[in-house]
Amino acid sequence: MNSTTKYAYKSLKFNDLDGNELTFRLKAVTEGYYLYFNCQHLMVELGSEARCFFDYLCERMKSDTNEVIIDSKFKQEFIVQINRITSTKVNPSINSLNKYVSQFKDLGLIIPTTNTRRGYYSVNPKYAYKGTKKDRLILMGNMIKDRIRNKESLRALIDKPEQELGINYDGIGIK
Repeated sequence: MNSTTKYAYKSLKFNDLDGNELTFRLKAVTEGYYLYFNCQHLMVELGSEARCFFDYLCERMKSDTNEVIIDSKFKQEFIVQINRITSTKVNPSINSLNKYVSQFKDLGLIIPTTNTRRGYYSVNPKYAYKGTKKDRLILMGNMIKDRIRNKESLRALIDKPEQELGINYDGIGIK
């Protein structure tokens, strides 16, 4: 698996206990994602292995659409990654990963894309996003409009039932 992680470096100078000046080169990852406060009630439902897999989804999702393809190749890459970083102490099975995907869907952490292909999901931007706060709101609005246009549930994207918003899927006007 190719690493595309970007890093920043900072030289730090400090004195040790004997007064000798030391230089240290700090290396830090420069990319990440926002995890919003309104998902703690969902995160508490996840075990540590499932949470690690969710974080991996977020690391690998597209930064503009939150889309990720969760297929057998993706799952195998996760297994290789988690085995490498834990020295094989954690070795999830494909069956476990399949259960986590189902759990993420049930909790609304991931949403099948309007693309009907199996394995295509968006990490719900209501809970996690890689881009700017402004772009997150635009994406959420576009996802809601697309789901309404395709007469799909908004359950994971909004806090109220569609009917409370006046959405009946029999002809609505979306601006």
